[in-house]
Amino acid sequence: MTWVQNVARSQGFVIVTKRSRPSYLGYISKIVFSCDRGGAHNAWTLRVVCDYHNHKPAMCMEGHSYAMRLSNDESHLVRQLTRLNVKPRNILSTLKERNKDNVSSLKTIYHAHYKFRMSEQEGRTPVQNVMHILQTKGYDFEYCLNDITNQLEELFFIHPTSLKMWQAFPHVVFMDATYKTNKYNLPFLEIVGVTSTNKTFSIAFAFMHKEKATNYTWALTCLKMTINGSFCPRVIITDRDLALMKACKEVFPQSNHLLCRWHISNDIMKHCRPRIRSQKTWDSFQAKWKILAESPTHAAYMQNYADLQTLLFKHQDVLRYLHSTWLDKYSDIFVSLWTDRHINFGNSTTNRVESQHAKLKKHLASRKCDLDKFVEVIEKVVNSQDTAIKESLERCKIFRKPKFNKPLFQQLQSFVSEYAMDKILEELHRSKGVVLNPENCSCQLRTCFGLPCAHELGIHLGAGMPIPLDSVDVFWKKLDLLPSVSVEYGDLNCDHDMQRFKEIFYNQQDHGKSSFLRKLRG
Repeated sequence: MTWVQNVARSQGFVIVTKRSRPSYLGYISKIVFSCDRGGAHNAWTLRVVCDYHNHKPAMCMEGHSYAMRLSNDESHLVRQLTRLNVKPRNILSTLKERNKDNVSSLKTIYHAHYKFRMSEQEGRTPVQNVMHILQTKGYDFEYCLNDITNQLEELFFIHPTSLKMWQAFPHVVFMDATYKTNKYNLPFLEIVGVTSTNKTFSIAFAFMHKEKATNYTWALTCLKMTINGSFCPRVIITDRDLALMKACKEVFPQSNHLLCRWHISNDIMKHCRPRIRSQKTWDSFQAKWKILAESPTHAAYMQNYADLQTLLFKHQDVLRYLHSTWLDKYSDIFVSLWTDRHINFGNSTTNRVESQHAKLKKHLASRKCDLDKFVEVIEKVVNSQDTAIKESLERCKIFRKPKFNKPLFQQLQSFVSEYAMDKILEELHRSKGVVLNPENCSCQLRTCFGLPCAHELGIHLGAGMPIPLDSVDVFWKKLDLLPSVSVEYGDLNCDHDMQRFKEIFYNQQDHGKSSFLRKLRG
């Protein structure tokens, strides 16, 4: 068969199998070939030689569907490259580089993509397929369906590897929602954390049909349930999304909440740039606003605010906007004077979660992705994070940099992250030649980072003693992925819950009972 097709192709024709007849033993005993363009007198069997065609030989094979088919090896390659998120045009280029006689087109690649997806879904709907993937891969997930339409409205999920990292580093949480990530136009909430080695990791993800406080509260409650409410983050950083801020306060009331300075700066640019036309004045305004937000003391804050007032003397509308929108309501959750009184480990923006948004969208390569495709991409992103984090943790334990070969760091090496020791070294250089004491030391490194500040370092240097390990916050001493706290679930028994379910179920009308059963069956 292959020989017949190759000979025909060399002559400018495409030969296909028109029909075949199996013998009583099961093998093919008769094959009838035909030209792909059909027509009368256009069929052959192995017993009859007929080279007559009712058309001239084709000048090229492109456009002949049979000739454009992928071989088994090519189909396997396309599947592999598709899973690696290679773009269809690049897949096609790879096929043509490997086989100069390949006449496939982009339509062939897209058709192969569709066939792969259909074979993987095994008859399941897109939503059923994403649920199947989450369940088989060990995700913790929760979802809500519309009681009337039975459509998916909320979906929360957390990768098993992300759960381990979340339990190991629960101290800092960043949250932000983004859009244009899926074909259903559901807002996407991403929650990320940070390790002691300053590496970002994804904690959890949620699709929501609305961005109201109730939706955010549901998602954050699901997050809290993954650790059975055993602990609260020490600091949560978000933008000025009032619904999200309200949900954070309700679900994690003990956590310290900060506003993202980067989002504040963007909002200020949007509202104030049209009013300040002079580029020189605008540059000065941005610089003075940044200095004001980073004011370490009350005296510095008042002086920096006075400087800003002077600059905006001719722009009172801008000054009123800054007061009404930011300074009067939120200065205590974004200005260093107040935020540095609590541990935040130097984090003041949601840039980490913005970066994760960008990575996901780059991998998705489309604004109209199915949710199952989304989960596949997240799987790859989380696995990549896991590798990078494990490498950074191990390097802190096995490598010793020359700059830390000082008596002062003797007890910290291999027990504290390099990032933390870099911060201590920066503080040491900053305070060099200055005599500091608790009265004139801002102690920012102690209150904000949980590390020895300048006057503490001066005491250790004066006594000729190394920095004690106990003076470093537990966050910086965490160099593994073991849980930081114990998550206790107690005796898991459903007897009482099943009895309660029956009571509620039998008190419902028929449509209510139907809804209950539908949710129970998933």
